[in-house]
Amino acid sequence: RAGHLVGVPAARQVRGRDRVGAVDPDRLRPALEVGVPVHPVALVGREVGRAWQVVVGSPVSVPDEGPGCAERLAEGTRVAVHALLDDALPAPRWL
Repeated sequence: RAGHLVGVPAARQVRGRDRVGAVDPDRLRPALEVGVPVHPVALVGREVGRAWQVVVGSPVSVPDEGPGCAERLAEGTRVAVHALLDDALPAPRWL
């Protein structure tokens, strides 16, 4: 409401570093209530190293109001973050 930026982390996936975990819909409900955009953000880098990149995507479209709106927004945000990672990470090398 005061124009502050709020970060909401996705759950960490244990299976792979390049996969995005779930986004808690309850953490996105205030954005829906206030009517502010939700921007996907991906942090790309190596676990050891200094070269990190913050990639900010376009706002996620807000689904129609109604039951499950926050859940659909959370899933759309997770998919958008995953797309940012796919675009930012180099393709795997096959030996």
